[in-house]
Amino acid sequence: MTGDVRSRRWIDVLLVAAILLTVALLYRKVTRLWWIWDDTYLLHIVSEHRMLDYFVDGSVWLSMPQQLFTPLLTASYDAELALFGLNPVPFYIVHMAELAALAVALAFALRLWMSRAAAACASFLFLVGTPVAVMAAQLVLMHYIESVILAIAAAALFAHAMRSGRKLPAVASALLYLLAMLAKEIAVPLLPVLLILPERDLRARIRAVWPHGLALIIYFAWRYAILGTSIGGYGWTFGSGEIPLLLLRTIGKIAGTFAGPRLAVGIPYVLLIVMAILPRLRSRFSVVAIVIAFAAAIGPIVPVAAHYEHRFAWCAWICAAILFAAGTDTLRNRRFALSIMIAAPLLGATVNRQQWKSEFTLAKRMSNEGRVFTGLEPGDFMRMPAIPAGEMFQLAWFKEFLLHRPAGTLWFYDDLYLCSGQKPRRVFQFDERTKDVHEITAEIPAMASRYCASFRNEPLNLHFHYNERRHLLTWDLGPYDDGYRVVSGNGFLAYDVKRHDSLQLFGMKDLSFRLSYRSPRGWVTYSPEMSLDFSRDQDLTWRR
Repeated sequence: MTGDVRSRRWIDVLLVAAILLTVALLYRKVTRLWWIWDDTYLLHIVSEHRMLDYFVDGSVWLSMPQQLFTPLLTASYDAELALFGLNPVPFYIVHMAELAALAVALAFALRLWMSRAAAACASFLFLVGTPVAVMAAQLVLMHYIESVILAIAAAALFAHAMRSGRKLPAVASALLYLLAMLAKEIAVPLLPVLLILPERDLRARIRAVWPHGLALIIYFAWRYAILGTSIGGYGWTFGSGEIPLLLLRTIGKIAGTFAGPRLAVGIPYVLLIVMAILPRLRSRFSVVAIVIAFAAAIGPIVPVAAHYEHRFAWCAWICAAILFAAGTDTLRNRRFALSIMIAAPLLGATVNRQQWKSEFTLAKRMSNEGRVFTGLEPGDFMRMPAIPAGEMFQLAWFKEFLLHRPAGTLWFYDDLYLCSGQKPRRVFQFDERTKDVHEITAEIPAMASRYCASFRNEPLNLHFHYNERRHLLTWDLGPYDDGYRVVSGNGFLAYDVKRHDSLQLFGMKDLSFRLSYRSPRGWVTYSPEMSLDFSRDQDLTWRR
């Protein structure tokens, strides 16, 4: 008996080591990255606030365009900044460690409901998922990982409370549930998931889940106290009549994320996942439980899925990995089941590498651009960086106030800037061939000449409507299907937009812009400069 215990302990040690090795092999290159996406914005926030402010000061969150409430994210940046300073490498090491911790927690918690082999399979299948490749490449998404770690611990403690009949584990589970929601609101649907866990009977689970219901009430009351009447969320919106079609499209896009960039490998991989889940559909309760699980994973992202991003598949992928392992674990032929448990993560690793290549390539470009930008001198410009336009302002602040380097380095996202009579001192741009940022000042006169000569006075029309009460801007553009861009500051800022769309805006007072259209044949046309006033309802129509 003692020998069996020791053998299992060694197997557990090897499992943890294998998870750490897998994370290192798949995602070790993240330590080459710099501050990207919203990193500089979050560093801006934590450099100006106390730790307590993230939890009690509404001004911290109401100043954000999305008006979210994720205090554990800012607390994490604050703690790591205090420990590591402005060196991003240890931030990324912690990021990988948290990813490994999630996989370990998953492997050990799932043993409560399935075999050790199946639980380990779920863990490794999770790690090679394409959504994990997205998470690993973006430090700013650490709160997704932290939220799921806390949610897994909450579920395991809830199961322990149900089996032992003790109240303390249930209270501890509810506290972890509250923390998981404070990390990221994706943890909110954990409560209905607890009700479908195979612990005792439904009535017993309903009676035991009251502390979690209290935690949910506290979370929403807390959120309301911080954000006021705002429910937060991302800016893109849609009409109620679009929900059924949007839901179907979201499910299709999630499946596309699972499959990765190369469908020749990705489609068989997704079909394998689906086929392995089917054996779990043996009873009415199992069918209902699986529907509830995926509804909890997918439902919260539908309101923001009008503009889908791969990270939105995060919870659905965790659900799929668990159900794959659970379904395979029901197969009577254990050798066949074990072979599938091994084959699926191996095939998934192939899909993962394809997704990782595109994710890391973009992250590395943004890192290179950010590093170069902070070293440029006043009057220098960066042309068309991959860094989002809004984040360039934060990068400029980061350069001046945290790195204490000279201000005055600027950028432009549309070559209209070159036709406005401006003469930058020096211009730098990312080169796709060398994968580095180079000076292109000598090429600018010819570049400007070609672009300015491409202007045409072609048909173009727009209608913008702003609803001040809902903070909602909608638009219809024409007469072309796509190729539109909203350009501000003569090219200083530019945003590609769809022909018909809507956007919720918070904190903006007005916008001066031109609408542009770029033809596949090479010519471009611009509207005159126009303005929108976001302090009142407004309709803006123009046609040429």
